[in-house]
Amino acid sequence: MAFSRILKRLVSLCLLPLASFAFAQKATDVVVYGGTASGVIAAYSVAREGLHVQLLEPGSHLGGMVTGGLSATDLGEVHIIGGYARDFYLRAAAHYNVHVLESTLNWHSEPHVDEELMLAGAKIGHRAPRERRFAAG
Repeated sequence: MAFSRILKRLVSLCLLPLASFAFAQKATDVVVYGGTASGVIAAYSVAREGLHVQLLEPGSHLGGMVTGGLSATDLGEVHIIGGYARDFYLRAAAHYNVHVLESTLNWHSEPHVDEELMLAGAKIGHRAPRERRFAAG
Protein backbone atom coordinates (compact mmCIF):
# COMPACT_ATOMS: atom_id res chain seq x y z
CA MET A 1 0.00 0.00 0.00
CA ALA A 2 2.83 2.39 0.84
CA PHE A 3 4.50 1.47 -2.44
CA SER A 4 1.38 2.42 -4.42
CA ARG A 5 1.23 5.81 -2.69
CA ILE A 6 4.89 6.43 -3.45
CA LEU A 7 4.37 5.37 -7.06
CA LYS A 8 1.35 7.67 -7.34
CA ARG A 9 3.40 10.62 -6.05
CA LEU A 10 6.26 9.85 -8.43
CA VAL A 11 3.88 9.68 -11.40
CA SER A 12 2.31 12.97 -10.28
CA LEU A 13 5.71 14.60 -10.05
CA CYS A 14 6.58 13.31 -13.51
CA LEU A 15 3.35 14.77 -14.88
CA LEU A 16 4.04 18.19 -13.36
CA PRO A 17 6.35 19.34 -16.19
CA LEU A 18 3.72 18.25 -18.72
CA ALA A 19 1.10 20.18 -16.79
CA SER A 20 3.39 23.22 -16.82
CA PHE A 21 3.68 22.92 -20.60
CA ALA A 22 -0.10 22.70 -20.92
CA PHE A 23 -0.51 25.77 -18.73
CA ALA A 24 1.98 27.66 -20.87
CA GLN A 25 -0.68 27.53 -23.58
CA LYS A 26 -3.07 29.37 -21.23
CA ALA A 27 -2.51 32.54 -19.25
CA THR A 28 -1.52 31.17 -15.84
CA ASP A 29 0.18 33.26 -13.21
CA VAL A 30 0.37 30.72 -10.38
CA VAL A 31 0.22 26.92 -10.15
CA VAL A 32 -0.72 25.42 -6.77
CA TYR A 33 0.08 21.72 -6.37
CA GLY A 34 -2.07 19.96 -3.78
CA GLY A 35 -5.76 20.33 -3.13
CA THR A 36 -5.63 20.22 0.66
CA ALA A 37 -7.57 22.90 2.49
CA SER A 38 -4.41 25.03 2.43
CA GLY A 39 -3.96 24.52 -1.31
CA VAL A 40 -7.57 25.44 -2.06
CA ILE A 41 -7.36 28.56 0.10
CA ALA A 42 -4.05 29.52 -1.54
CA ALA A 43 -5.57 29.19 -5.02
CA TYR A 44 -8.72 31.04 -3.91
CA SER A 45 -6.61 33.86 -2.45
CA VAL A 46 -4.58 34.22 -5.65
CA ALA A 47 -7.75 34.29 -7.76
CA ARG A 48 -9.30 36.94 -5.49
CA GLU A 49 -6.27 39.11 -6.28
CA GLY A 50 -7.14 38.91 -9.99
CA LEU A 51 -4.43 36.45 -11.04
CA HIS A 52 -5.01 33.30 -13.09
CA VAL A 53 -4.32 30.20 -11.02
CA GLN A 54 -4.35 26.48 -11.68
CA LEU A 55 -4.87 24.10 -8.77
CA LEU A 56 -3.48 20.60 -9.33
CA GLU A 57 -4.72 17.71 -7.18
CA PRO A 58 -3.44 14.20 -7.94
CA GLY A 59 -6.29 12.59 -6.00
CA SER A 60 -10.01 12.66 -6.56
CA HIS A 61 -11.06 15.03 -3.74
CA LEU A 62 -10.37 18.56 -2.64
CA GLY A 63 -9.95 19.67 0.94
CA GLY A 64 -7.61 17.16 2.55
CA MET A 65 -8.51 16.33 6.14
CA VAL A 66 -11.33 18.89 6.22
CA THR A 67 -13.29 16.98 3.59
CA GLY A 68 -11.84 13.54 4.30
CA GLY A 69 -13.79 12.80 7.45
CA LEU A 70 -11.61 14.59 9.98
CA SER A 71 -13.72 17.71 9.91
CA ALA A 72 -14.17 18.10 13.67
CA THR A 73 -12.12 21.28 13.92
CA ASP A 74 -9.97 21.72 17.01
CA LEU A 75 -10.94 25.02 18.55
CA GLY A 76 -9.55 27.06 21.36
CA GLU A 77 -11.05 30.53 21.31
CA VAL A 78 -13.47 30.86 18.39
CA HIS A 79 -13.22 34.67 18.32
CA ILE A 80 -9.58 34.66 17.17
CA ILE A 81 -10.23 32.68 13.97
CA GLY A 82 -10.79 34.99 11.03
CA GLY A 83 -10.09 35.50 7.35
CA TYR A 84 -10.86 32.86 4.76
CA ALA A 85 -11.01 30.11 7.41
CA ARG A 86 -13.84 31.89 9.23
CA ASP A 87 -15.59 32.61 5.92
CA PHE A 88 -15.41 28.92 5.02
CA TYR A 89 -16.87 27.78 8.33
CA LEU A 90 -19.60 30.44 8.15
CA ARG A 91 -20.63 29.02 4.77
CA ALA A 92 -20.59 25.49 6.20
CA ALA A 93 -22.72 26.58 9.16
CA ALA A 94 -25.15 28.34 6.79
CA HIS A 95 -25.80 24.94 5.19
CA TYR A 96 -27.43 24.02 8.52
CA ASN A 97 -29.21 27.40 8.82
CA VAL A 98 -26.72 28.60 11.44
CA HIS A 99 -25.41 32.10 10.80
CA VAL A 100 -23.14 32.75 13.79
CA LEU A 101 -20.10 30.88 15.01
CA GLU A 102 -20.31 31.76 18.69
CA SER A 103 -20.57 28.14 19.90
CA THR A 104 -17.95 25.49 19.14
CA LEU A 105 -20.79 23.20 18.04
CA ASN A 106 -21.47 25.54 15.12
CA TRP A 107 -18.01 24.83 13.68
CA HIS A 108 -18.73 21.16 12.91
CA SER A 109 -19.99 20.12 9.50
CA GLU A 110 -20.16 16.98 7.42
CA PRO A 111 -17.31 16.16 5.02
CA HIS A 112 -19.56 16.17 1.95
CA VAL A 113 -20.77 19.68 2.81
CA ASP A 114 -17.19 20.86 3.19
CA GLU A 115 -16.18 19.33 -0.14
CA GLU A 116 -19.12 20.99 -1.89
CA LEU A 117 -17.87 24.32 -0.54
CA MET A 118 -14.33 23.59 -1.71
CA LEU A 119 -15.63 22.73 -5.19
CA ALA A 120 -17.79 25.85 -5.23
CA GLY A 121 -14.64 27.88 -4.67
CA ALA A 122 -12.95 26.25 -7.64
CA LYS A 123 -14.40 25.82 -11.11
CA ILE A 124 -13.59 22.31 -12.26
CA GLY A 125 -11.45 22.36 -15.36
CA HIS A 126 -9.88 19.75 -17.58
CA ARG A 127 -9.41 16.28 -16.11
CA ALA A 128 -6.10 14.69 -16.98
CA PRO A 129 -5.19 11.06 -16.19
CA ARG A 130 -4.69 10.59 -12.40
CA GLU A 131 -4.92 14.32 -11.90
CA ARG A 132 -7.67 16.92 -11.54
CA ARG A 133 -7.12 20.48 -12.56
CA PHE A 134 -9.19 23.21 -11.03
CA ALA A 135 -9.30 26.76 -12.26
CA ALA A 136 -10.01 28.89 -9.21
CA GLY A 137 -11.78 32.21 -9.47
